[in-house]
Amino acid sequence: MPTEYTSASAGAVITGVGAQLPACHGANGLWRAAMKPGSYAVTPASWSKPDLLETVIDEALVDAGFIARPRRPVLNVMVVVCAQADARQSTLPPFLHGADADVLATCAGPAPVTVLSHACATGGFAIRMAVQLLAARQTDVVVVAGASVSDPMEEMSLEAVGVLAKGVVRPLDTGRDGMAVGRGAIALVLERPDNAAARGRTRTVGVANAACLVKPSRAESDPAAVSSVLRTVLCPADGAEPKRVDAVCSHATGTVLGDEVEFGELALLGKEFGWNDVPVFSNKGAIGHLLHTSALASVAHAAEAMRRSVVPSTAGCASPMAADPAVHVSTESSPASLEHVLVNAFGFGGNYASVLLQKNMLERRLRDE
Repeated sequence: MPTEYTSASAGAVITGVGAQLPACHGANGLWRAAMKPGSYAVTPASWSKPDLLETVIDEALVDAGFIARPRRPVLNVMVVVCAQADARQSTLPPFLHGADADVLATCAGPAPVTVLSHACATGGFAIRMAVQLLAARQTDVVVVAGASVSDPMEEMSLEAVGVLAKGVVRPLDTGRDGMAVGRGAIALVLERPDNAAARGRTRTVGVANAACLVKPSRAESDPAAVSSVLRTVLCPADGAEPKRVDAVCSHATGTVLGDEVEFGELALLGKEFGWNDVPVFSNKGAIGHLLHTSALASVAHAAEAMRRSVVPSTAGCASPMAADPAVHVSTESSPASLEHVLVNAFGFGGNYASVLLQKNMLERRLRDE
């Protein structure tokens, strides 16, 4: 039986983003990179995970409005790091070298570290955990971060299972034949709504709901599991009206089976929930698949799309999968009012996560109160 986890609704707001990708950084850099097919091909091989994580975490904290004060913690920060499974089963975070520390130094002071590993859905699980920590008031701020760096073993294992593209990566395209591994790092700052409001951060993108599911399976994508996690994030309570969706940032990596299952389940659920021509897009034809960090890249990309009121194009998609009355593949950027965007992240081993983002959630909440 699958194990299902669901976060509380309206549990957190995203107040800062850090990003390091080939030749660009920050939310604006991520936005530009996601529009250029094949930018994953120029990744620096010299990148190190510790350096990338420290850089994006500090960048995200500064973006959130926190100012560095050496030698003195200025807020209660917890860092959740997304990582691949450690074959050595070490008790140490895999990015901390030569020290048995479980605290990471940030520009806002020392922060305890928690490491999660749920394959390519890890970022979604980390966001859900962050929402739970904030709701329980165990911390004021959670930084969720991950880094994907050059790892020959990852490349070899993906090649062995036959999921790497032979040429251009084409997510949601009829001619797709596989994925490419992307490299880079992403960090998101999440806060309780009251904490963000006290700092004057009211115009934010919030995590309206997040759902995660573990269903051990050999299949790349299990239709029943995809349907289950989508239903959970969109209908968190029995009998509740399905939550609105204006666009979907799909997991779509460019593999034959994975894209087909995800798009098919979105179409089926969309018909049931009364969707009308909802655009579906993917950034993996541009930045590649950041593996355990990919959900963070998708959430950051979707949040920037909401801020700009633009539905992004799907880089690399020249011949999109057939449109359905409920959904279609976005192949050209177009202006749109994006109040609710669904973000999917699915991983090998039966790991599934979906996050529903809501624009200006805190601003609306304060107005209603």
